[in-house]
Amino acid sequence: MLKMRVQIGMEAIMVLRSHTRESPMPSLRIGRRGQITIPSALRRELHLGEGDHMIVTVRAGELVLRPAGRPLFDLRGSVPVAGPQDFAAIRAQVTESRARRLIAEAEE
Repeated sequence: MLKMRVQIGMEAIMVLRSHTRESPMPSLRIGRRGQITIPSALRRELHLGEGDHMIVTVRAGELVLRPAGRPLFDLRGSVPVAGPQDFAAIRAQVTESRARRLIAEAEE
């Protein structure tokens, strides 16, 4: 059986519980390759589309699916910049900054 809990607001969560006897609700069937299909009414309610990613966790015997949101890479180009960006240099600078911060915290 399926137990579904949806929180509207900051995040939407769908919870699947196994081995329960509850009132009839939409159900999912696990296919041969472990795939599931989320009913269209739930996809519309949660604004899920083809290709969207979900975060999957197990909590207290429940399978929890949460919309992952947009990957940061999808936002590329959304902020105007003056010229070309050297992402390798930016990553190196961030890595060095984090390393210095960790060293400083360890020395405290």
